[in-house]
Amino acid sequence: MFNAHINVEACSSVRAIKYICKYINKGSDQAIFNFRNTDLANPVDEVQTYQSGRDEFAKTLLYVEVPRYYTWDASRKTWKRRIQGTSVHDWPGVKSGDALGRVYTVHVSNMECFCLRMLLHHVRGPTSFNDLKKYNTQDYPTFREACEARGLLENDNHWDVTLEEAAQCRSAGKMRELFAVLVATCGLSNPQQLWDKYKNDMTDDILHRLQEQNPNVTYSDLIYNEGLTKIEDQ
Repeated sequence: MFNAHINVEACSSVRAIKYICKYINKGSDQAIFNFRNTDLANPVDEVQTYQSGRDEFAKTLLYVEVPRYYTWDASRKTWKRRIQGTSVHDWPGVKSGDALGRVYTVHVSNMECFCLRMLLHHVRGPTSFNDLKKYNTQDYPTFREACEARGLLENDNHWDVTLEEAAQCRSAGKMRELFAVLVATCGLSNPQQLWDKYKNDMTDDILHRLQEQNPNVTYSDLIYNEGLTKIEDQ
């Protein structure tokens, strides 16, 4: 009848009454269309038309800015452009609303999620998690390393110096106590690296105790695990 592609939604049950009432009061719809010669010399490329409809504007936004220009369709799990609001300069059809975006807080103890949240506040227009891990054409294996490359995290050099000084004059027990404090309160960006570097200094008292029973004992995972258990207790 209309010589066109038309999407139709049919509400065929009384259980849909809530949807119908919300739908007719949600505000005006918006459509973008144009006229084109459809002769054989200029066929309509529907694939190109669909791809052109994807919104390049979103690639200029931070994740937290998206709700200002888009609304979330929970049923379809997609973002939709706002149809009401202030027009955005140089972006026809894009409306700006008053909504404020909020990203859930993440404790620094969950370091990878903490770094993911940080990247979402600094990387514009990512289209995948791998995009967030990329910086200056280099791909990083973790969000933490990507944050460090961008200078969003302090490195652990000053804590490294602190442990190095302590290793020269403090007992293993005091070393473990210091390391526990650093892990719990100082937001180390890479505690695993510091542990690997100073684990012998933090467990030499355990080694000495075992060597009293067997002089041939050397550092092993058993000794390191006992040291980590003591650190965890602290």
